[in-house]
Amino acid sequence: MNFQRIELEQWHRKPYFEHYMKAGKCSYSITANINVTGLLNKLRDKKVKFYPAFIYMVSRIVNAHPEFRTAFHDGQLGCWEQMNPCYTIFHQEDQTFSALWSEYSHDFPRFYQNYVRDIERFGDKKGL
Repeated sequence: MNFQRIELEQWHRKPYFEHYMKAGKCSYSITANINVTGLLNKLRDKKVKFYPAFIYMVSRIVNAHPEFRTAFHDGQLGCWEQMNPCYTIFHQEDQTFSALWSEYSHDFPRFYQNYVRDIERFGDKKGL
């Protein structure tokens, strides 16, 4: 993945960046009720699991907007070319979870294959 450094002095978002880095430290969260009945029915018909489809949809939105891919890397402000999702899997037997990463692809079938492969390979590994 490529990381494109942002030149802060020429960046059109500089005033906003400085405001939230210096004066307005904040966090946010969102809770929303979403009716996914139609989506669930279509996914069932195609024998596709909801969780990886949901991860894909969120990842697709994140990757569509440079603002969501902006981060610090090695102390430098910049924008990643692409973000890969990190998600949790639950271990029913001991009530713990692990975090996994899967390579993002704009192509849903490829992303789904990546997810399935990663779950098969790492799904039984315990710990973070």
